[in-house]
Amino acid sequence: MSYKEKIPPDFLYHGTTIRFLEILKEQGLVAGSRQYVHLSSDETTAIAVGKRHGKPCVFKIKNLLMYKRGIKNPLFW
Repeated sequence: MSYKEKIPPDFLYHGTTIRFLEILKEQGLVAGSRQYVHLSSDETTAIAVGKRHGKPCVFKIKNLLMYKRGIKNPLFW
């Protein structure tokens, strides 16, 4: 299956809880036992995701910058 390449949004957001902050800083965002790392297109949704498990913490991903540097995922953008 082929996908038409699209320009991604400037930023995407990953919501988590503050207790995972240090490990995420060390290891980065990894899918672990899941297929993908879940990202949101807006900060409000990411905050809501983080609140499900405690005090929220949000990572802001420079998505467009990654795309411009050649880091692309044809399944999404």
